[in-house]
Amino acid sequence: MTSIYFVFAALLERGEAVPFLDRWGAEANAGLARLIGPEAAAHIDLVPGAYGSGLLSLGLVAVFVPCATLIAWKLGRIIERLTILRQRRDGAWRGEWGVMMNRVAQLAIGRGERAQKRINRALYADLDATWGKQNWLGCGLMMFNSTYGFLSARLLAYLPALPAYMANNMNFRDYIASSELTAELIGDVSWFINVMPAIATLKANAARLTELAQAIERVRERDAFYAETGASAFERGSSAKGPLLEAGDLRLHHRGHDAPAFLHLAHLRLDEGSRVFLNGVNGCGKSSLLKAVAGIWPYGSGRITRRDGARIFLPDKSRTCPTG
Repeated sequence: MTSIYFVFAALLERGEAVPFLDRWGAEANAGLARLIGPEAAAHIDLVPGAYGSGLLSLGLVAVFVPCATLIAWKLGRIIERLTILRQRRDGAWRGEWGVMMNRVAQLAIGRGERAQKRINRALYADLDATWGKQNWLGCGLMMFNSTYGFLSARLLAYLPALPAYMANNMNFRDYIASSELTAELIGDVSWFINVMPAIATLKANAARLTELAQAIERVRERDAFYAETGASAFERGSSAKGPLLEAGDLRLHHRGHDAPAFLHLAHLRLDEGSRVFLNGVNGCGKSSLLKAVAGIWPYGSGRITRRDGARIFLPDKSRTCPTG
């Protein structure tokens, strides 16, 4: 703020009259005299005089900098959204790797390497696509900053004092000095544009830390906790009568908000004494379906209803030889 004050004061000190501004000011004085009377208008002088070039510089800054700031702000919002999206996808990818490292024995026994490879590849593809968008946006922001700096220091800064120089009211040395002061003034008020990428990254990091803090606070609320890292919208209920188990429009997902459903079950009904045979290749979702019905698979959506008193038993697959 101090730099802006001294630069603008020096700019006004080196200012000179601008003919068309003086003419407009004289016409405004005449119109004001007709509006409020000559005696009251005599106390108001709208002719800028020697402050003409300084006022043009101030007008340039007042129009050019806010427009560029608006563009930078919109780019910053996009950077913020992409940063949050990239952090989420990076967390989903790293989280899946951590889970995989803890179940390598089960993967080897169940021969689920191909299914796990597809999951990891899909999660990394999403992460890589977000990184690519961030890189392109970073290049665009660098181009914007370079264009803004060129227009500010090499082109627009020389326009406000040009009318006074062309009218021979200012020599060439004062014209260059005034233009350099205008460029300095634009640079001083452009701090928001220069730090916009850092502000966007800071806001994104703060938002993710806030999400983490909220997730820690809600860790005892199972559904809300898992909803932080993926789709978790199961509707579970119980009934005193009816089938032992009934499920409708059941969709199972992996970790990640953008993960597609790998299993869709339109309807399942299990009455007392009946049996259901599940058959499929390794990794198609048989065990995940049983876990979802039992309430230990967190990601997915759909309706699951169990009769009061009904119990579910899941064998330990690590001690059996699964054959489908």
